[in-house]
Amino acid sequence: MLATRLSRPLSRLPGKTLSACDRENGARRPLLLGSTSFIPIGRRTYASAAEPVGSKAVLVTGCDSGFGFSLAKHLHSKGFLVFAGCLMKDKGHDGVKELDSLNSDRLRTVQLNVCSSEEVEKVVEIVRSSLKDPEKGMWGLVNNAGISTFGEVEFTSLETYKQVAEVNLWGTVRMTKSFLPLIRRA
Repeated sequence: MLATRLSRPLSRLPGKTLSACDRENGARRPLLLGSTSFIPIGRRTYASAAEPVGSKAVLVTGCDSGFGFSLAKHLHSKGFLVFAGCLMKDKGHDGVKELDSLNSDRLRTVQLNVCSSEEVEKVVEIVRSSLKDPEKGMWGLVNNAGISTFGEVEFTSLETYKQVAEVNLWGTVRMTKSFLPLIRRA
């Protein structure tokens, strides 16, 4: 019904009269709204409506600070089983200490450098062995780990660009390919 209503001129909607001014001659014309996007029909499932949340496992990368840190805490507060991938876990980073201080069996920090295939495979095994039913898989993966560099191209080294691509592009691909079998099961 919504898609049908929005595909008609807004001036024909009950109680709505919208028009636009033509800049060349000042004439007013009815404003039309057309939808070119696909609107799926059916029921959507949002994280807040997923039942039972406690059985859903999510891995978030880049949880040392920032968005990943906040998301790990938020998902934990909603009842998810959270694996928080932290680059600085082995160095005792403050963010890792704070996540560990929650002392919860539903939030686990794991050492994770998305550029290291060995560390990624270790985390796959940790997640698989920690799931109550590994055959049901893992509900989500959030590829949050990333780095950014600021500066003019002329003064930024090629090595810096390679490092950004290694983390932001290849790290995301590495994580997705490694965890896809667990995600597909869910």
